[in-house]
Amino acid sequence: MQWTLYLRLIVLTAGTLLPFFWMVVILGHRRQRNFERLFFFLCLALTCFFGSSLLALNAELHYGTPPPRLLTFAWTFLCLGLWLVPSLIVHLHVEYASVRGLPRSVYEKYAWMVAAYSPAILLMGELRRAVQSKQQDFESPSHAIGVGFEAWLIMSVLAAVYWQMRFLKATPSEEQKNFHKGILASLGALCIFLGYIFYAEEKYGPGAAGQLHLQVLVFALVPLAALVLGVERFNFLQIGRQRNLIYAVFLVFVALLYLSLVRRASLWLESYLPPEATAALLLFLPVVFFEPLQRLMRGLLRRTAQTEVDRAQKLMGPITEVARLGDQGKLNMFCEQWIAEQLELAEAKLEFDDAGRASDSREAKQNAAMERFEIRRGGKRLGWLEVRAYGR
Repeated sequence: MQWTLYLRLIVLTAGTLLPFFWMVVILGHRRQRNFERLFFFLCLALTCFFGSSLLALNAELHYGTPPPRLLTFAWTFLCLGLWLVPSLIVHLHVEYASVRGLPRSVYEKYAWMVAAYSPAILLMGELRRAVQSKQQDFESPSHAIGVGFEAWLIMSVLAAVYWQMRFLKATPSEEQKNFHKGILASLGALCIFLGYIFYAEEKYGPGAAGQLHLQVLVFALVPLAALVLGVERFNFLQIGRQRNLIYAVFLVFVALLYLSLVRRASLWLESYLPPEATAALLLFLPVVFFEPLQRLMRGLLRRTAQTEVDRAQKLMGPITEVARLGDQGKLNMFCEQWIAEQLELAEAKLEFDDAGRASDSREAKQNAAMERFEIRRGGKRLGWLEVRAYGR
């Protein structure tokens, strides 16, 4: 049916853009931690899977009978992306658990990592046969790879459910609890749907599950969408402060999507208007929304300014209280910890210059990961505040 085709296009497009969005954010954030690296490669695998499916579907719509080399290219990258997903899901959860200090010992972490990649290595022959196979089933690729891979995929999702339950118990914040509850529900539903689809296809053949494949893809995208809300609400991955990065990436993606819409609308309305006229109208249409956007941005800037003022007042209050005790060493230690905690920095360091000026060698010393701010009272320099963010 026509609406099913459009729905599949929408889901595959979202599945391609969401992981790609997170890849760009992680590259822009550039935090040197294994969790972010694993998350990047998981998003890369998902982009290969969804992007290859979207490429094959568009090729079928455009050509009718797509070129064999194009289908082979799409099928190869789809299988490779799907093959890496189970291992990366398990490894990502284990790495996040390690960041939270949940593994009971380092041996438990290594045991989970071995369990994450051993099935992928042992079942490598099924991947080779699927890539070389002439039967390229883009709607149910896991069935084409084999029963062993399907079992491993369900086990990896179950392992993710197990770790999400542990995260839920170890999280003190109510916002983070709701975040893990949402991911836990989506992964649980994903596991149930995958089990039913694999059983139906094994018993009745490919296509027996009907449109459930689309629902599985939607449940697979829910955690990636929930991460966007997690970053906005409680600064997940410590990138919530980098609003310029989030807004820049988001606006670029919106602009690209709008340009894609302009092109498609030009083709849809070709029988009524010349494509150039449709494109011109749609490209100038956003000008109508300039005034509402201006009011919206004015309100956002005002709220941001007020938030920063409130944060500065909240930052200075406890520092003033500790300063009244008259203990310089205790004040320095408290300032470093308090500033790093409130501004969510990796490190903050205070250095005072009793002579009123720093040495030339000290001024020349620069760390690429550190930012230095001069502390002054009137025209006199008192010292330096050095801070290091989690990302760039």
